[in-house]
Amino acid sequence: MDGITPGLFFGAYILPPEFVECGQDVAKFMPYMDFIAPMAYFDDWDFPPSWVYDDTGILSQTRQKTGGAEIIATLDTDWTDAQYHNVHQGIRANFPEISNLGFFVYGKWTDNEMKKINNRASW
Repeated sequence: MDGITPGLFFGAYILPPEFVECGQDVAKFMPYMDFIAPMAYFDDWDFPPSWVYDDTGILSQTRQKTGGAEIIATLDTDWTDAQYHNVHQGIRANFPEISNLGFFVYGKWTDNEMKKINNRASW
């Protein structure tokens, strides 16, 4: 097939699996993905930060749907440092296999947002 790059890492960003009204079932397209990136924007949906990593939260739901596929948790860029610490620690404790994070910003990326993400890399 022309235009396909061999070895390309392919994945998809998904809404929380519990949002069944979206009709998005990651289990159906997972066999074609190298990774899945659940949108863990707890504050957008009025969930506590623990919803990202607890037994019923988005990462647990995603793991149940995807089996052993790589999960790249996608975080928002407008949380407080305390919220980031909470989520980072929860992911490390409950999902040690997650080694990459993605980030989402509403609007344009700024140097300031990139610096904040870079500073958090050492946490």
